[in-house]
Amino acid sequence: MIDTSGCSLYIGLLKASALATEYGTPLYVYDEDTIIARAKEILTSTEHFPMKILYSIKANPNPYILSLLYSMGFGFEASSPGEILLAAGIGASPSEILFTGSSVSIEDLKVAVELGVEINIDSIYAAKKLCRLNYAGSVGVRINPMFGAGYHEYTITGGSRAKFGVLAEELPNIVSKLKECGIGVKRLHAHLGSGITSPSLYIELLRFLTTLARKIRGVEEIDLGGGFAVPYKPSDKRFPWKVFSEKLREVLEELIADNYTLIIEPGRYLVAESGILLAEITDIKIRSGFLIVGTNTGINHLLRPALYGSYHEVLLVDKLCEKAVVTADIVGNLCESSDIIARNRKIPTPREGDIIAIMNTGAYGISMASNYNLRFLPAEVVVKSSGESILTRRRQSLEQLLESYKWTSKPLTRDT
Repeated sequence: MIDTSGCSLYIGLLKASALATEYGTPLYVYDEDTIIARAKEILTSTEHFPMKILYSIKANPNPYILSLLYSMGFGFEASSPGEILLAAGIGASPSEILFTGSSVSIEDLKVAVELGVEINIDSIYAAKKLCRLNYAGSVGVRINPMFGAGYHEYTITGGSRAKFGVLAEELPNIVSKLKECGIGVKRLHAHLGSGITSPSLYIELLRFLTTLARKIRGVEEIDLGGGFAVPYKPSDKRFPWKVFSEKLREVLEELIADNYTLIIEPGRYLVAESGILLAEITDIKIRSGFLIVGTNTGINHLLRPALYGSYHEVLLVDKLCEKAVVTADIVGNLCESSDIIARNRKIPTPREGDIIAIMNTGAYGISMASNYNLRFLPAEVVVKSSGESILTRRRQSLEQLLESYKWTSKPLTRDT
């Protein structure tokens, strides 16, 4: 587990600064025990219900993490052909992979159809594409329930301006179109957003989808999506799985005759707290008496602060016992004004070369990373329950960065 109780940060049995020395920085580190603990919490809370639990790969596609969760009984929710292929590559069977795309092309659907994975569609156009592919099977339909919730307006996926899903009144037309092509509807799906703390919203969604499902012959599954909240600040609430389990038990007793299998799709909840982005302080400036602390990472490695205004705790890994005596902005190394990791943070006196830890970065950290400014992607390490660390992704090199470009390797000369 991640230990902040002493003067130095430990990830499992290993000192964070030692990992930074061994593997270099910037470095994503994931604690296996934290992932296992979160997974067991979900499994224990849902074990008495007819339920499939699918890990949402977009949260973190690290193959080691996928293999770990698969070994614990999780299937996978994929949002792209690449995620489908990754899930299949670690050994998941087609029935354990559910593809829910947005604005899907016919090429996207070809991958899903050819591999035989489960499919959710989210528009009449996706239905027509499946007809053109002569798809023979059944699908799920993603519904926009016209309500949602989340950390930020960009993480709310239900409502009048949301791009996802079909409206309830559009569903009969889609069902009819699918039926013309011999395609059945076996599942109704909706996703409310990300960062939801209230179990009651999922119960409301369950009732909503069940009401629709009763009107369609052949529906077997109700997919409630994901979005279960994890705490980023000390004051944040964690999703209450025990309360969710109790409320779910009550409503399922009412709906027992429908005999639906439920699906949930946790992503962030399983991996967010396991991840730490380690970086080195490379620059310190004073502006009008205010401190700006520069690092060798940035929003190219962790986009969430710039995109969502997200909060991540920042620690100086070997100064946990020192008092916070300065207030600083912690910034990145990009030529970009929005490259700010944390604002107005009270920290111990920083020094060039100090290692910082950006906490709770296991979800939507590396998965949203980019090569902006032609900066390399960081390495990824997992600290195993046994205490050993393993490199699961090498640090990107210039050769890897440029290999997709088509260019001449000959030096160019200018006419003078």
